[in-house]
Amino acid sequence: MDTHCFSYPNIEFSDLTLEWTCTQCDLPERVSLVAMFKGSAAPTDCTGTTNRTGSTGTVYDADWTIVTDPAGKVRKQKSDGLGRMVQVIECVGSI
Repeated sequence: MDTHCFSYPNIEFSDLTLEWTCTQCDLPERVSLVAMFKGSAAPTDCTGTTNRTGSTGTVYDADWTIVTDPAGKVRKQKSDGLGRMVQVIECVGSI
């Protein structure tokens, strides 16, 4: 089940600089995607590319958390059983 939450600054909808933030969560309600959009209309879903200005994706894989930022940089973080970060790998591009 995905959750979509839209937020926007408190300005007039006719303002062309209006930006929307869409947050998508996975089943355990962890954030899996945050996307930013421009325009007067809310995006229909977080994965759409129309008017998207950037996105950050997160994948959870056992002890690893993999984050891809809007510039395409990828960071893998490994945590121990107590949630402490024990290893970080930063990559250029995808893993």
